[in-house]
Amino acid sequence: MNDTVERKLALSHLWVAFIAFILACFMGEYQVLERSGLIPALDSPTVYFASVSTHGVLMGFVLTTFFIMGFGYYTATTSLKVPIWNTKLAWYGFWISLLGTVMAAVPLLTGKASVLYTFYLPIQAHVAFYFGAVLLVVGSWIWCGIMVVMFAQWKKDHPKQPVPLAMFATTANALLWLWTSVGVALEVLFQAIPLALGWIDTVDPGLARTLFAWTLHPIVYFWLIPAYTAFYVFVPKQAGGFLFSDEVARAAFIVLVVFGLPIGFHHLYMDPEQASGWKLLHGIGTLVVSLPT
Repeated sequence: MNDTVERKLALSHLWVAFIAFILACFMGEYQVLERSGLIPALDSPTVYFASVSTHGVLMGFVLTTFFIMGFGYYTATTSLKVPIWNTKLAWYGFWISLLGTVMAAVPLLTGKASVLYTFYLPIQAHVAFYFGAVLLVVGSWIWCGIMVVMFAQWKKDHPKQPVPLAMFATTANALLWLWTSVGVALEVLFQAIPLALGWIDTVDPGLARTLFAWTLHPIVYFWLIPAYTAFYVFVPKQAGGFLFSDEVARAAFIVLVVFGLPIGFHHLYMDPEQASGWKLLHGIGTLVVSLPT
C-alpha cells in the first residue's frame, strides 16, 4: 500500500472541507454583524441573503461531503490494510465534486442563487448552481461505489472474518448516502434545471419539497455516522480501553441506517400533499432513531 498516495487523496478532500468551513465561519460572522445593525455600512439584503445561502451550502453540503469522503478513504485503507480500489477513479470523483462546488459558488457569491441551501421551488437560482449541485453529488457517488467495492473485495478475501467495524460503519454510511441523495438529484434533474433553462413553465412545489425531504434529514446521519465511527473505534483506543461489544455497535449502525432513511416527512408536517398517516409514520421513525444513538 502506497501510504503517500492514500494520504494525499484523503488530505485533499479534508483540506477542501476545512477551507469550506473557514469561509462559512466568516460568512456567519458577517451575518451576525449585518443583523445587529452595529455597522450600518454592512446593511445589504442582497449580500446578506447571498451570504446565508452560500453559508448553508458550504456547511450542509460541501463540508459534509468532502470531509466524509476523505474520512472514508482514510478509514478504508487503515482498517482494511489495503490500498484504495481504483485510485484514478477516486481522483475523478474528487475533481468532479470540486468542479461542482466551484460551479455552484459563482452564482452563489454573485447573488444569483440566493435560494438558501434548501433551494425550495418555485424560488429559482441560476442554472449553474443546479449543475454544480449535481456534480457534487455525482462525485460523492463515486466515493460510495469505491467504499462498497472495497468492502466486498475484503470480505471475499477474508470470508470467515468480520469486516473491521470502522469499514462496516463507513460502508453503511455510503449506502445511506446513495439512497438518500437520490431525492435531491431527482428534484434538480427533472424540476430545477428544466425550470431554470426555460424548458418548462410550471413546477410542482409540493413534489419538489417532498423530493428534497428525501435527502434533507438523512444528510444529518450522513455526517453523524463518521462521528459515531470515531467514538466506537478511535476513542476507545486513545483511552487505552476497548469497545465492550462489537456486535452491538454493528447493530447500532444497521438500525441507524434502516430507520434514518424514511423520516424526511417530519419536515413537511404543514404541507398538504402528504397524508397524515405517512407523516405519523415518519414521526415515529424519527423517534426510533434515538435508539441506536
